[in-house]
Amino acid sequence: MLLYERAKARLEYIDERTKKVKKEIHNLPAGRLECIKRDRGYRWFIVKNGERTILKKRERPLAQRLAYKRKLNDELDNLACERTALDIYVKIMSALGVGESVDINELVSTSNAKCKKVRIKDLVRPNQNSKRNEEVDCLAREYMDQKHPEVSRWEKAAYEHKSDDDKKHNVRANSGRYHESKDEVLIDNALLAHGLKVRYEPLLNIEANSLHPDFCILNPRTGEEVYWEHFGMMERPDYYSDAIWKMKLYLRNGYYPGVNFIATYSGGKYRLDSQLVESIIEYFFE
Repeated sequence: MLLYERAKARLEYIDERTKKVKKEIHNLPAGRLECIKRDRGYRWFIVKNGERTILKKRERPLAQRLAYKRKLNDELDNLACERTALDIYVKIMSALGVGESVDINELVSTSNAKCKKVRIKDLVRPNQNSKRNEEVDCLAREYMDQKHPEVSRWEKAAYEHKSDDDKKHNVRANSGRYHESKDEVLIDNALLAHGLKVRYEPLLNIEANSLHPDFCILNPRTGEEVYWEHFGMMERPDYYSDAIWKMKLYLRNGYYPGVNFIATYSGGKYRLDSQLVESIIEYFFE
């Protein structure tokens, strides 16, 4: 898929997601939550109709719902910024001959006007707010755990994974995890960016063989587990022979690419493409 086509598809997703988020916000309590750090913890306030009222500790359920609402509003802001940028790109590409024609002079004028409204401080979250946001994040997570208890149980459940003695990981991902290659970090960062729940190198026993797929992702749409294995040194004969053996093992035991299993490859001059990773995540989980 061309980048132009991907941008148009992403715009469709943003519009659909925006509708869902707005509908969810509409069903949450009125007002905005503020959390202020005190010596002995946080104090919560609800701001409604220009007035700020303190929330008591017994009103935690209300604070949780307002925190979740605040996170949704943050998501709306991010979606709006992304939509503005993508919309400008799509119109420019159209004016250059990809898709429908557009008056390039009018486009440049409109684009400049839109860009002037976007300030750096609107796109970057100040560090001084991080402590306050920690409380909002905590309350929002509590609400999500209550709303989707099965997801919370899956995320918190202990699982067997590859022993630290067996690992040769030295490349750090945004999640704080270390991986063997930059390609695995690329996948990990993308999964984190999409807010997906992940287990790392979990034990998977198949036909008396102990395998450790790179990732196990909980599909938010179906509630089922999807395994992701990246084969990153396919230029080596011994490695691709092992990869073929593993794929046969997966297929014989009901792990099918495109259904409940993802396999990606790289080797030599062929590296894993970030657009491919994004396409896979959008196909499976959004």
